[in-house]
Amino acid sequence: MNAVARDEFSAMRPAALGAVTIGSGDDTAQITVRAMDVVQLSGFARAVRPIFDDVAAMLSGEGDAASILGLIEHKVDAVIDALSEATLPHRKGEAPDQRDARLAERREILRITPIDGLGELLLAVLGANKDFLRGRLTAALRTAATLNLGAGQTPSRP
Repeated sequence: MNAVARDEFSAMRPAALGAVTIGSGDDTAQITVRAMDVVQLSGFARAVRPIFDDVAAMLSGEGDAASILGLIEHKVDAVIDALSEATLPHRKGEAPDQRDARLAERREILRITPIDGLGELLLAVLGANKDFLRGRLTAALRTAATLNLGAGQTPSRP
């Protein structure tokens, strides 16, 4: 990555934890970013599979602003699904259909977000969870890919 791209990438990087404001005017929303809980992480791991290589590159520092914007441009549905899962906190005792309804609402909010807002949110989510994502999740997803496991499958559960 060249120095110009690195500076550009750094300029997009928000604080690792906190709130990210996306949109403008009546479509403004504040999304809280924090370390994912188990429910969020499970949904994020499923949603990130189509964009795993891109996310792994970002976690290893290989991504730049252009690659992030390109990822959003070409694989926006996967990015929105992953961000929805990562930013929607689990509610104790919540029925799965209630969570699904809240996820659908979050997806709609993210669909009307400008591309730079999605990039900022993606960087915030990855930043808030980078230690776990770099270590355990990345290794687990690579193992699943080499074993050619589908969603929900594990080496011990076909």
